[in-house]
Amino acid sequence: MSAATVAPTAKRRSWIAPGLVVLALLAHAAFMISVAVFGRDPQNAAEPDYYDKALAWDQTVAQKQRNAELGWKVEWSAEARPTLRLLDKDGRPVDDAQADVTYFHQANSRDRRQATLLPSAEGYFLPQPLGRPGAWEVRLTVRKGELVFTDISTLRVPGSFAP
Repeated sequence: MSAATVAPTAKRRSWIAPGLVVLALLAHAAFMISVAVFGRDPQNAAEPDYYDKALAWDQTVAQKQRNAELGWKVEWSAEARPTLRLLDKDGRPVDDAQADVTYFHQANSRDRRQATLLPSAEGYFLPQPLGRPGAWEVRLTVRKGELVFTDISTLRVPGSFAP
């Protein structure tokens, strides 16, 4: 074999490794840019304090057991301004309780709102309307004396395309 036929093949192979490195760096840069851009989207959100909630899992399970012992039932109206009916295990309304909620639209879980429900003849109602049709997650905490009851519900406000 002559030196003239070996040289072009060796030159082509000498660019393969650096070319792969450059390609890998470009792919990495594109990935990092997409993470930065899509990470700002309000529809992408992680559960706040998820690590602390995971550490408190035993307390969460204990609260679920207390909820079952109380036997209270939650009934929400599916309106723009939801109303909560809270019934005890005998079907009687639970009155004179403090009901606090954290709620958010499932399409934008970063926008979490908190409110204390106001008592009314029908039960308890949210002081401001939800305003957006679709699926809302409502996390309820009710305190009556020493009793604490929690619930997580999904409300579907009319006008949505949610199943």
